[in-house]
Amino acid sequence: MLRGFHYNEHVSRALVHSLRNEAPDRHPDALWAKLTTREREFLLLYTSYLKESVEDIARRMGVERSTAETYRSSVAHKIEAPSRAEMVAMVKDHGWEKRVW
Repeated sequence: MLRGFHYNEHVSRALVHSLRNEAPDRHPDALWAKLTTREREFLLLYTSYLKESVEDIARRMGVERSTAETYRSSVAHKIEAPSRAEMVAMVKDHGWEKRVW
């Protein structure tokens, strides 16, 4: 056991970030599996048509704007990506746009 040794703030943050991203429930397959079919559809449309609003995506899906907002909120929570930019990055990084569902 090391006494008097501690990680600096930078190392601690990097370690926590690494552990969080390596957790089984953060694996791309686990995150994708958390989403319903309609949430997946929403996510792929929302991250593909960047110039379109949630209302436009709702029209594409044939649902009310409030339903699309619910999908957006639910997806953001489930995959821990609160912004559209973070959702785009996750879809691209994990190859979700190529998935067959």
